[in-house]
Amino acid sequence: MKAHILFAEDDRELQVIVVDELTEAGFAVDSAADGAIAIQCLKSNVYDLVLLDNRMPDKSGIEVLEFMSSE
Repeated sequence: MKAHILFAEDDRELQVIVVDELTEAGFAVDSAADGAIAIQCLKSNVYDLVLLDNRMPDKSGIEVLEFMSSE
């Protein structure tokens, strides 16, 4: 079974590179361009690893962590 990763990053170029590399390494990867989308993903999926940018539009990485700790 593949590990499921959420990668939240608002820099589109970096997001594409990291998602491609993780996918090629055999991981199942979801990506989010901002914190609000990351929270939506967390509400509907279970992840083995969540990688967060701290400074993102709508919700910061810290706000996403706060959401995760409240769940």
